[in-house]
Amino acid sequence: APRTAPRLSAVASQGARFTRAYVTLPRTLPSWTTLLTGREPHRHGLRTMFPRYEDRARDLDALPARLAKMGYRSAVVGDYAADIFTRVRYGFDVVDAPTFNFHALIATRAIERATPLLPFLHTRPGRWVMPAMRELNQAADPMLVAADARRALDRVGGGKVPFLLTVFFSTAILLFFGGKV
Repeated sequence: APRTAPRLSAVASQGARFTRAYVTLPRTLPSWTTLLTGREPHRHGLRTMFPRYEDRARDLDALPARLAKMGYRSAVVGDYAADIFTRVRYGFDVVDAPTFNFHALIATRAIERATPLLPFLHTRPGRWVMPAMRELNQAADPMLVAADARRALDRVGGGKVPFLLTVFFSTAILLFFGGKV
């Protein structure tokens, strides 16, 4: 709403808005792939959260890659569930998302046991010290994701080129496809 978020509303008014974006498979990675390619899972081939390397490595001809050919810059930003953007190449110029792997799994288990440290670790400096905080769904903080999105917008928008900024707040999706800011 313009009264609540005037700058965000101004950016959104200059871009494209999708009012009916549906997916048929209730899994994060296949759903994002459907949204970014316009193809159903049986066409793009990614049907699980952990697809084989061959499936992840193929050229998906996704929206960010297509827009790059037209001079757009693109970024994706997100918290714990956005690790899917580090598993598949959609063509984003900037990917600011956690990389969930074995080391992160061990670190998150250690963090969960360090209860007295959690208030400190739940801050931006704490996340700098312990990046695995981004992997915890209990530590998801929309304010930190929004701050990351602002930095990404400065990197890809900058007022000079058209851009695509995808922000994934784990429970809500904001997709801004816009022109110059």
